[in-house]
Amino acid sequence: MLGRPGDTAILVTSSPAGIRRDELERKAAAGERPRKDYVELARLLDADIIDGQHMEVSSARLPRLVSGRLHFKGGQIAEALLRPRYRRVVAWGDYLGLCMATLFKLTRSSRQLTVVSYNATGRPHGALLRQLRVHTHVHAFFYQSSVQMEAASSLLEVPRHKLRRVFHPVDERFWRPMPDQAGSGICAAGLEARDYATLLQAVHDMPVTVHLALASTRLVGPAALRASGLDRLALAGNVRLITPSLLDLRLLYATSRFVVVPLAEVDNDAGATVITEAMAMGKAVILTRNRGQVDIVRDREHGLYVPPRDPAALRSAIRYLLENPDEAERMGRAGRAHIEARHRLDAYVGSLADAAQEPGPLLRQPEQSPASQGA
Repeated sequence: MLGRPGDTAILVTSSPAGIRRDELERKAAAGERPRKDYVELARLLDADIIDGQHMEVSSARLPRLVSGRLHFKGGQIAEALLRPRYRRVVAWGDYLGLCMATLFKLTRSSRQLTVVSYNATGRPHGALLRQLRVHTHVHAFFYQSSVQMEAASSLLEVPRHKLRRVFHPVDERFWRPMPDQAGSGICAAGLEARDYATLLQAVHDMPVTVHLALASTRLVGPAALRASGLDRLALAGNVRLITPSLLDLRLLYATSRFVVVPLAEVDNDAGATVITEAMAMGKAVILTRNRGQVDIVRDREHGLYVPPRDPAALRSAIRYLLENPDEAERMGRAGRAHIEARHRLDAYVGSLADAAQEPGPLLRQPEQSPASQGA
């Protein structure tokens, strides 16, 4: 335990009906799901997690009313703001983090705020940073994407000393090689920024079964199907749609010869969760080379990159790994070693905990202009 009991709040993107902390801990301990990053951080800091469970059971009356009747995330923010004992706040995601920074700036708060950022340039995030300069009330921003971190510095003018680079975390204990589960098919998974139309064209009439796992922490059933775009596409006879549990998804990875991550052109690291899970399972990855997804896979070492919206190139890459299983296995082993070296969950959580607990003044002095420095 690194924190002082009760002085740290962790704001997480959640919903009133989201999975509660005690359930996440129980299932992780039973091996039914991977450990959750913010739950592990809360354990290190002895922090309160401001999620649906907290808002229902432990929040103050006003934040609870805001949460239940007006806006759930607004209630979360009010709960952290109105409790002075929370001297340190860690906010998961840009919306919660930058709203908290704005309120800290308006109230001239001296509390220490750490933000785990995913898409700094998205609206209205960019405006809050560029125009209101709310970064003055953020101690540190953590970025898993080097592209987004560079954008925060060059486009939004966030000072470099506030930007911290971390590698996308994965619970390498849960997502692990299972060599006894052999299989002959391939799979793709996830919803965010996926280009399944190109994948379907690529695998049409190929002699391999392709499982498309519509896995998401937020969407299931028809909503997941619509988000994927697959409700508007014709599926070939060799394609199977599934909505797996986490245990089912792990088995799917294990029984697949490799994993395909077809991506649309975006500037964030969409697909990182599936990519790191697959690599942790010891599987080679074929993925689209786009502006945002550049930090994890090394081409021909851990997998293969293909150009965007190019079904012929994707088909060629899939055929290559199907026809060269030894090469796919070599890439899978290298990917697992890469995960163990750079993407372990405990290392990621430790970096966040260190930043949240850094001593000294909670806020730096406002940056001086070059003219004032020379005065």
